[in-house]
Amino acid sequence: FDTPIPQYTATKKRHGIFASARTVRPDVTEELDAVLANALKPDPNDRYASAAAFLRALSQLDEKHTSGWGLLQHPFSGRVRNVAIASLACVGVLVAVTKGGNPTKRSDAPPTQSAIASDKSRVAVLPIESTSPDSLMSAVANGFQSDLIDELAQYPALTVISKNGVLQFHGNNTSTDSIARVLNVGSLVTGTIKQVGEVVWVTVRLIDGATGVLRSSKTDSGSVRDLLAVRSSVIASVTRSLRKVIGESLTEREQPMTQNSEAWELHARAINMLESESGNPAKLTDVERQARYRLIDSLLTRAAALDKRWAMPLSTQASTLNQRATFLEFTQTATTNSGGGSDSATLLRERALSVANEAVARSPRDPHVLATRGKVELDLWRTSKPIAPEALRLAAERDLKDAVAMRPDLAVAFNNLSILHSASGAASEAAEDARKALQADAFLRDAPAVLSRRFYSSLAAGSIADARSVCDLGRRLYSTAPQFWGCELTLLGWTGNKPADITKAWEILETSESQDKANQLISGWAVRRLFIAAIAARAGLADSARGILRTVRAAPEAKFAPDNVDFGEANIHTLLKEPALAFPLLEKYVQHNPALRGQVREHPWFAQLKRTPQFIALTKAQ
Repeated sequence: FDTPIPQYTATKKRHGIFASARTVRPDVTEELDAVLANALKPDPNDRYASAAAFLRALSQLDEKHTSGWGLLQHPFSGRVRNVAIASLACVGVLVAVTKGGNPTKRSDAPPTQSAIASDKSRVAVLPIESTSPDSLMSAVANGFQSDLIDELAQYPALTVISKNGVLQFHGNNTSTDSIARVLNVGSLVTGTIKQVGEVVWVTVRLIDGATGVLRSSKTDSGSVRDLLAVRSSVIASVTRSLRKVIGESLTEREQPMTQNSEAWELHARAINMLESESGNPAKLTDVERQARYRLIDSLLTRAAALDKRWAMPLSTQASTLNQRATFLEFTQTATTNSGGGSDSATLLRERALSVANEAVARSPRDPHVLATRGKVELDLWRTSKPIAPEALRLAAERDLKDAVAMRPDLAVAFNNLSILHSASGAASEAAEDARKALQADAFLRDAPAVLSRRFYSSLAAGSIADARSVCDLGRRLYSTAPQFWGCELTLLGWTGNKPADITKAWEILETSESQDKANQLISGWAVRRLFIAAIAARAGLADSARGILRTVRAAPEAKFAPDNVDFGEANIHTLLKEPALAFPLLEKYVQHNPALRGQVREHPWFAQLKRTPQFIALTKAQ
């Protein structure tokens, strides 16, 4: 089930989509492959009823194939065959245990073919495969796919899977019916591109998701010097084919697009490099990554200069500058040589905002451009010190809201709105924005983090039942995501008030930390214990709560993020009716995080402090 993103793995497991044994071992017989597939079916009721039944199926194969039931071309010796059968019988025991202990709900069963076939308007545009070794054709193929997805997504009659959703199918041989089932789509668009001399040939096909039947195929060609003309032909071919299939009126749309082929090509190259970088973050050294950022920046600058009316290169450039700033903060690099000067993260973001403003000036009603500027404003506001200007927050909120009003499918913009509202203390809005982000695109790269924010925002909004359902959903969808290993502990930390809750919380903590083989939970070590201290404080066990506080503060710094500990300890002192001890911690927290004044002001943990002059002054907007 190996896939690059956890939700793909979960989807494939639920739907029983896995590679045939014969794809990696051609010598495996079809009969043995069928037995293995039967043992791996997602619904326990469809698998072998017991290890004995599994063993009988294998034994029948052994009797049928005297050469060793097809596992190898040469016959087994009796001893080797018995060991192999015994090993597979152990697998059968695991199947039987799973069958008894983890019944599959009927709602998790894969969608039927008829259900998929009835929704031809759900479309996935798969990666366009380049058959030419030239890097330009790879960039052009990536650009064609991106443009097709974005163009089709703007038709109300269509539901188009995001680019993240189809990423996993690049360069593999997964069957179209399997892809359709994983993505739950009724129409698939596939394509190939190649360059022969000065001519570019692009073939696009529309395939029925349920049956795999080819509904249409169209080949377009054009000069490598006029890629825009080829692009327009490809998009027109796909929309014409879809119009015939779904019976909806897909009218031509006016989109802000360059008429300069060289500008489009430069932008496509930059996008291809950015996506290649984000997909393989560990392959470059810091120096190499900065060099790549500078090259991308120069490509986008040239593209923007070639067409002074086209906003997209500037929007991408602003986003890249903001991404560079985040990279600098993450690596804690003070300066980086860029164009002969020194750029701090703040200077990069200020330049990004200037570029984003120019992009908006070129295309004031482009939702992508507004979403980019909103993200830059959001990050500049969040990282501003010693104050976080309220005007910058309001500008970010306005741009992001305008973007999603025009394009409700812009999941990234909804996600950034969720981040902004969470930081502002608007917990209900933050939870709803996170929900809409995943509704718009279930395949967001950081989907576990988005769902986790919805969980915490629901808690902060007082929606405990919603938080509990999100915790259950997160553990079901993202079993490998550490955000959800201890969400039960978090729920208890917010609501528990009995000694029995303390005992249960310690048990959950031990279980979650014991499964953390890669030490992913280290930064939350202190926060988890502060949740237990909060339960003790509510249960009237003040000494126990203070004892946990002392243990946390005595721990090595590697085991906690100081800001989070200040915030959590302030909660304990508030519960213990010790505001004089809580205020200095909150002051330190706000000093380090000026953009989070609103979060502190509206947080339910500090409700009893809200009317005090000291708290009002501390959390006043700037």
